[in-house]
Amino acid sequence: MRVYVHTTNFELSDLYRCHIEERIHYIFRHLNRDVQSVSIRLNKTSEKLDSIETSSKIQVKTNNLPLIYAEKTSDDLYIAIIGSANRARKNVSRRLNKFNKLLEQLKALKKQKNSPNTLRLKRPHNQRLQTAA
Repeated sequence: MRVYVHTTNFELSDLYRCHIEERIHYIFRHLNRDVQSVSIRLNKTSEKLDSIETSSKIQVKTNNLPLIYAEKTSDDLYIAIIGSANRARKNVSRRLNKFNKLLEQLKALKKQKNSPNTLRLKRPHNQRLQTAA
């Protein structure tokens, strides 16, 4: 799994960037086999004079699913990153569970279709139709 960190309107130190990458790897550790890459966009905006808002947008690319997005805005950069990463992880795991259930259902249907003991709608040849007299 690859982690990309992009920043806008501020510089991120290498130590903090490595820490963010480690946290993302930790959050997605159970989904590491299914997740190809995680892209994080960090943006700082000062809407008010006394507070600076930080937004974190995460894009997760998986093997079998379309792109998954999550976003969190907070005054603290770390809270924004962890919040959006947790939301993205929940979305990925929920969608992967649905996808895996559908695959199991399809496999069961194919197995049922190909098995020799499937129900046949045709009547056996040795039985005759009984007509009401």
